[in-house]
Amino acid sequence: MKQFFTLRNAIAALMLSMLFTSCSSKDVTAPLSNNVSAPVSYSDANIGINNFQASEVSNQELQVSFSLLYANNVTSIQVLSGSSPNQLCSFYQVNVPGNLTSATSYSVNDTNIKGSTMYFMIKFTLSDGNWGYTPVYSLQVKQ
Repeated sequence: MKQFFTLRNAIAALMLSMLFTSCSSKDVTAPLSNNVSAPVSYSDANIGINNFQASEVSNQELQVSFSLLYANNVTSIQVLSGSSPNQLCSFYQVNVPGNLTSATSYSVNDTNIKGSTMYFMIKFTLSDGNWGYTPVYSLQVKQ
């Protein structure tokens, strides 16, 4: 019987895991929406997001904030950013307690400004392993 678990397989699995969790291209084409210097909202059957916006803290840092109004069977949310709407990297992740019925505010700073136009998206993971996402929003960065 051939042994499946070998050091070589374990290293390969670890490398693939790091590749997919650090920064990867989106598997889908998310709709591109308006500039997030003005607050925007998003909702579907699983999640309600209000006041999603990004603002410049300095020429090296952006603050992304939003309120989670409700969540149905959501286990985590991630905020992704990038210099292209087709290449977004997760820079913040938080676990959500499954069902959320009262508003919870989040604010996180992105210290990895990648260009004069930044793109943001929120990805959410459901308890059954499926996931969803908001449209991709753009922000013009002063430089």
